[in-house]
Amino acid sequence: MKMTKILSVLPLSATLVLGLLSQGCALKPKPSELEALERLRATPAASAAQKRAPALVKSSDELLKRSQEKWKSSDLDESIDAALMGQAKLKHAIALADQDAAKRRIAKAEDELEDLAEEQQKVQKELDAVNETIGLLHQTAQAREEQKALEAQLEAEKKLAADKAETAEKISAAELAIKTADTVQAANFAKAEYAAATESLARAMAELQKSDFKSAQMSADIAKKKAEQAIAIAQPLYAEKAKSDENRARADALTREASAIAGVTVRRDARGMLQRIVLTIPA
Repeated sequence: MKMTKILSVLPLSATLVLGLLSQGCALKPKPSELEALERLRATPAASAAQKRAPALVKSSDELLKRSQEKWKSSDLDESIDAALMGQAKLKHAIALADQDAAKRRIAKAEDELEDLAEEQQKVQKELDAVNETIGLLHQTAQAREEQKALEAQLEAEKKLAADKAETAEKISAAELAIKTADTVQAANFAKAEYAAATESLARAMAELQKSDFKSAQMSADIAKKKAEQAIAIAQPLYAEKAKSDENRARADALTREASAIAGVTVRRDARGMLQRIVLTIPA
């Protein structure tokens, strides 16, 4: 508040002088040449150039520092001149580093070319040897083809024998399953499954005669599966019938024995598997 009062009493000319002084103290925008030098100095190429031409890079760094100082003191012309000279020295150093790198790349390429030439000579020798071998193989080509044909024929015969053996094995397994089904009277207790099994077996035998081994094997597998299903269905029914027959036979024997007793009246009472004998003895 006091400052406001003091300024308000100053003459107009004094106010203008203060304004001009404040404008003169403001930092001017950084020259683009200085910014370009700073960006260039921060690049990896500048770091590589420092190893190749340390003196040039050192001189460029000094000019960079001078340009920054002149800019801060508002001496833009001096700042720009120093920045441009710094760029020139740094670019020279980078060019020398690039030149050395190019020389190294050229030397490496020449070494690789020499290695490639040696490798080509080696490959050519190997190729000549292969061509010689091919020439020898051509001389015996007919014999080799005959050998291959014979091997193919033997392989086909081996496969045929293996297919026959596998088919015969599957048909035998199906026949055994059907015979097992016969032992539990599957033809009576599981007619549909048993009939399917025997039909599939007959079809497998016919397909075997035609050398259709794949179809014969499939038919034999179906026959075996159907026979096993028939066994599963018939077995409990057959066991029940056998038990009933056994009970009936025992009841017949007991009836005969009881009938032989004088004065005893024998009566049979059959209820399913249960066989009951009723004896009437006179008092």
